[in-house]
Amino acid sequence: MKLKITLLFLFIALYTNAQSKDLKFGKISEQEINLTQVPFEKNADAVILSEEGKMDLTSSNYYLTVKRRIKILTDKGLDEANIQLNYYSKNRNESISGIKGGTINIVNGVEQMTPIDEKEIFDVSLNELYATKRFTFPNVKVGSIIEYTYIKSSEHNFSIDAWNFQHDIPTLSSKFRLNNQAYGTYSIITIGDGLNTKYKGKSSSTEWLLHNIQSYNQLKYVYNPEDQSERIKIQAANYHTDGAKKTTMSA
Repeated sequence: MKLKITLLFLFIALYTNAQSKDLKFGKISEQEINLTQVPFEKNADAVILSEEGKMDLTSSNYYLTVKRRIKILTDKGLDEANIQLNYYSKNRNESISGIKGGTINIVNGVEQMTPIDEKEIFDVSLNELYATKRFTFPNVKVGSIIEYTYIKSSEHNFSIDAWNFQHDIPTLSSKFRLNNQAYGTYSIITIGDGLNTKYKGKSSSTEWLLHNIQSYNQLKYVYNPEDQSERIKIQAANYHTDGAKKTTMSA
């Protein structure tokens, strides 16, 4: 039993160190190639190996650049190859652009990537308010690693659901960076035990990083696990109406 516990902590330490650098597409590590099961959630069908978000916030809008790498662990996990990126499409206030990525397989010890075909990326209207970008990764099988990047542009910068560290599959490494160039004051709201424990008293943080995050489906005794998941919201501290400044949040 002691040997199993030691090996588990050794795996986590090695993987945490390997993922401390920025994600670079097309360069997968030996740990990622050999991973067949998530130590802290052994029934997982897929796992987010690493993800990064960088938000550039201005007084009128924000731009969120996302990079994500996922490994397929079981046949059921093949569903993760179907990507849907929702956005608020009314009046063209939001958009998704710059989608790139591909599927990585190891064939006879050699890394082979099959890129996403841009012609297979579809813009689909969901309703009068929302639309989605949909695409499916090619040549995906158990053991494949899929990775993609995109940019979300939005004019809705009053209250922002900035970054989710926790998802419906486990995550080994998730990092979010904020570049705040807005004139107004914004409050950073951290939700989740992991974030609030690690960054307690660090209100001036501009970068947040969590490792080894269980899927939010593992949260117990909550009505909607996603609402209690590890995430960051950004809220404008005030707004103007009827010629006066109003405060949105108070201590």
